Amino acid sequence: MFQVKFQDIIIRGGENLFPVQIENVMTTHPEIREAAAVVVPDPDYGEVVGAWIIREIQSKTSRQDLRQCVAGKMDPQNAPAWVWFINEDGNPEGLPKTASGKVIKHVLRKWSREPAARDLGRVGKS
Repeated sequence: MFQVKFQDIIIRGGENLFPVQIENVMTTHPEIREAAAVVVPDPDYGEVVGAWIIREIQSKTSRQDLRQCVAGKMDPQNAPAWVWFINEDGNPEGLPKTASGKVIKHVLRKWSREPAARDLGRVGKS
């Protein structure tokens, strides 16, 4: 039987959001190569969606474009409140992965703390 681990969901204002579903929607965007959704603490909602994104080469996609993409294809509460682009703005050069290629989410949650504390990467309202 499939079980969802506590870190595999984001509880935003009492609603359960599923990162894999959000990631699947983000990667439908033609200028997004890879996406990882993680929990980011929030004073109003408890937790909100943060997204680490690898854009396609020459992509001009903005944080707001990505937020609108998700909000247009899912319930709007799934839209990322934070977006960070890999290998841009001093961010790391790649997503952390296991030997089998799975994104290491606990590392991304750690990475999210510093830019969120400095209010870097916020997209609109939570």
